[in-house]
Amino acid sequence: MEQGTSEDRLRLFVEHAPAAIAMVDRDMRYIAVSRRWLTDYRVTESDLVGRSHYDVFPDLPAHWRDIHRRCLAGAVERSEEEPFPRADGRIDWVKWEIHPWRTAAGEIGGLMLFTEVITRRKEAELALQQRDKLESIGRLAGGIAHDFNNLLTVILSCAEALKEEVAAGRAASAADLDDIVAAGRRAAELTRQLLTFARKQVIAPVPLDLNATLKGLQALLRRVLGERIAIVSEPEPALWTVRCDPVQIEQVVLNLVLNARDAMPAGGTLLLATSNVEVPEGFAAAPELKPGRYVRLTVRDSGHGMSREVQRHAFEPFFTTKPLGSGTGLGLAMAYGVAQQGGGAIAIDSAPGRGTSVDVYLPRDDGRAEVFPEPSALARRGTEAVLVVEDDPLVRGVTARCLRERGYAVTVAASGEEALELIARGLAPRVLVTDVVMPGIDGRALSERVRAAWPDVRVLLMSGYSDEVLGDDGVVDPAIAFLAKPFTPEQLLDRVEALLDAPPTRA
Repeated sequence: MEQGTSEDRLRLFVEHAPAAIAMVDRDMRYIAVSRRWLTDYRVTESDLVGRSHYDVFPDLPAHWRDIHRRCLAGAVERSEEEPFPRADGRIDWVKWEIHPWRTAAGEIGGLMLFTEVITRRKEAELALQQRDKLESIGRLAGGIAHDFNNLLTVILSCAEALKEEVAAGRAASAADLDDIVAAGRRAAELTRQLLTFARKQVIAPVPLDLNATLKGLQALLRRVLGERIAIVSEPEPALWTVRCDPVQIEQVVLNLVLNARDAMPAGGTLLLATSNVEVPEGFAAAPELKPGRYVRLTVRDSGHGMSREVQRHAFEPFFTTKPLGSGTGLGLAMAYGVAQQGGGAIAIDSAPGRGTSVDVYLPRDDGRAEVFPEPSALARRGTEAVLVVEDDPLVRGVTARCLRERGYAVTVAASGEEALELIARGLAPRVLVTDVVMPGIDGRALSERVRAAWPDVRVLLMSGYSDEVLGDDGVVDPAIAFLAKPFTPEQLLDRVEALLDAPPTRA
């Protein structure tokens, strides 16, 4: 190739540069390289003479050719880090920048390749990330252990007190029973948080009236907040409907309220408000939201507020400002996940000394909000035959007892195989209540085989975690009758009665 003055200068610059630089022509053939290039890429000058970049690196990913074509057309491209495969199978990380160089006539004569091998730095970053991940898991484990130990202390202490009262012939303490139920519900909420974070929580979204949900939580929130914190409610009178899982929305509200309570140790005011919002393009409060109609839930406290640094990390899993072992750091992360999963967003407005306002935006839904009535004390007594299949003996026992006390004729099986044996011997249940995850024949397979023999049998699947009952979006299939664990006797009985009242279906 005829050498021009500008090209000669570039060659001289490249050959003596302390960095890894290569100069190639329009056919990607090497013109000059720096000594650092030879060292970093483990090649010699004789390896490069008369050869193109693609001859020297035959396993180069295809997208590099596209990058080179764009740069030969005049573009400048760069990357802060990218994996680079070696001939021996190892992966190096490189930082690179590519510029076209021009001849004395002003035409693009080829490319200048600037690279820096940053493998050591990348490995150090990955090691640091792994260490941070392990520390986060440690904080999570400490927070979970702290919370569950508190709950187990309540349950075990109250249960022992009840045993002593029964042994002494005294009436059982209603207060002890209430405390056991409250601790059990709190444990269930904590488990749901973990499952939501792991994306294994069964989600059943329905059209929902957020005002009704908040009204139903009032008594619980007053107990949680105590007497030193005043609750102010400002509901939108004609609030739009949203589509959410009612259990998850209750978890979001409870987590936000608990955070607000902890921010007001000396007392204060908590505002719970709802409003209809028209979100425009580029909405400043939550830029990720698409334009449209949303329902906004606001939880505002008069507490100590958050610094900008705390706000930057507030939605990160395991992040918490509470003392070690005093919290999992999942509350806001879970709330953020629920809002995002529902097509909404969550935003924080806070500053030290002036409290915190958390806004949750949920898309408007055109469906009619469902009403969730309280369990009826005059519920009917059943007589139908029910087959309960559950591999856990404690869950199997309590499920069967609940149904028997309502009058159902209950048969139990510890596995899918045992259930099929009972049916083969002549058992003809009207309802099959089965766990989903079991060794051997699981609940889904069992239900299909039972309904093949008895098309009119009603099936209720139970599980606290199961990919088998979830769609790709993590939402339970509406065609499946499902009961999430843990459940109360009322929830179990209501679901069984609803199945029996429903018109028959065919498999």
